[in-house]
Amino acid sequence: MRGDLKITARGAVEAEFGFIAREAKTLVNKRLYERLVHDNLFLYEKWQDPAKPEGMWFGEILFKIVRKMWFANSRDEGIIHSSHFNPVRPETIALVWTAVRCALDEWKDGTSNPVNFTAIAYEGVYKEVLAGLVALQSTADGQGVVQDLGSELWEESRNGLIERRKHPNNSFTQAQHTAAVRDAAARKARKQAEAEADAAALTDY
Repeated sequence: MRGDLKITARGAVEAEFGFIAREAKTLVNKRLYERLVHDNLFLYEKWQDPAKPEGMWFGEILFKIVRKMWFANSRDEGIIHSSHFNPVRPETIALVWTAVRCALDEWKDGTSNPVNFTAIAYEGVYKEVLAGLVALQSTADGQGVVQDLGSELWEESRNGLIERRKHPNNSFTQAQHTAAVRDAAARKARKQAEAEADAAALTDY
């Protein structure tokens, strides 16, 4: 499971935070990484302004990963073992956030370099994140926050699966198909024109 979680987190991190796998973006990626790991900014729902982050623990990436990992279909663990996911437990939440941190660490130097998601390497991160959730849960007001987070993860993930099962064949409209054919033809013509222009340039040279 740890390998699947890391793969899911890797794709989610690149999409959610805007890392770009291009050499020209190395410095930008490195600065983004440093900003996200400073004070655990990546945990926040609104992380874009480091001076005013909002929604600690409720980052959208957490919801996306939970849905993909345990609620992708009716045979997934989130449905079959619903007693373990209703609500989603702090231990599971901490594990997902630890996988996100591992995926982020792949961008530490500004380029995407694989980092092994091992218990030895990330046990400390997991314990730190879980301790933060437990500490919050131990306060009078914080207990409700952690409970609400777990319940929201369950409800949104489960309801999202139900909606997908209700409308399995309504994802694409005829208008979208027509537009896809039109755009593909235009793209083909553009690529051909580019190839001809390149060939002409070589001949002139």
